[in-house]
Amino acid sequence: MSRVQSDLFTDYRSVDNPATKAWAGWVRELAELAAVFVTVGSAHLLASLLGHQQNGAAMLIGLGVTLVAVAAVLRAALHRRAASAQQGALTGPRRSGRARLRRRAERHTAALRGARQGHTLWRIRTTVPDEPGSLARLCASLSRLGVNILSVELHPLGEVVADEFIVDAPPGVGAGELLPAARSGRGASTWVSRADPHDLTDLPTRILGLAGRVAADPAELPMALRDLYVDSAVTWTPEQPDDESPTRMCLDDPAGGWLLLSRPQLPFSPAELARARALAALAVRDGAGRRCED
Repeated sequence: MSRVQSDLFTDYRSVDNPATKAWAGWVRELAELAAVFVTVGSAHLLASLLGHQQNGAAMLIGLGVTLVAVAAVLRAALHRRAASAQQGALTGPRRSGRARLRRRAERHTAALRGARQGHTLWRIRTTVPDEPGSLARLCASLSRLGVNILSVELHPLGEVVADEFIVDAPPGVGAGELLPAARSGRGASTWVSRADPHDLTDLPTRILGLAGRVAADPAELPMALRDLYVDSAVTWTPEQPDDESPTRMCLDDPAGGWLLLSRPQLPFSPAELARARALAALAVRDGAGRRCED
């Protein structure tokens, strides 16, 4: 094949060649016309063969009805299968979400049931070195007392980390046993107090609820802060205190003055300071907006 012939053949076979597209259209039309001829011929042959029979007309009608019924059944089955697949795709995530919520509620109920059967809920905060294995060592020390750790929150403090636990302690295990166990796990500055079953509520969920209360009524800020930090005292002062202390924080009061949070036995972590200031900023902003509207 010469070079010119090769180039012509290549151009003719090219997808972007208009001649190729026109030729492909004619081939498709001829194939469809041939299919029509075959179908009509087959139908005519079948009608001719059965038409000369005594029951030929009845057989043709019965064959037509049978084909229509089969087509209807297949269409209904395919439609039902597609609808079932679509419903499964929509409800799958909802079912999995409901299952997770159900499991979480069951764990929460089990924790409350354990506390009612003689167990006691305790809150433990202790400081450990910020190094690998420190949390595992502390948990192992607490587990020797048979306590069940229900929640853990970490407060980074630079070279150390304050680990806060809510534990379910069996009968006979109290602060006198938990403090030495924390020290045995290399915990320092340990603080132990009784906990409430409501402390088991997910912390982000609890903060969102308190933020909703403050947004709806800025006057709820002192009560929201007291609910967020149950071991703190909230007092009002007309002037901002000059002295600073890790166990105190001062926040703007939307009604004027300052709100002073104090917790003498336990310093506030940076995360706790940030949460309280975010609530106060929300109350101040909403209060200012309402005064402008008035």
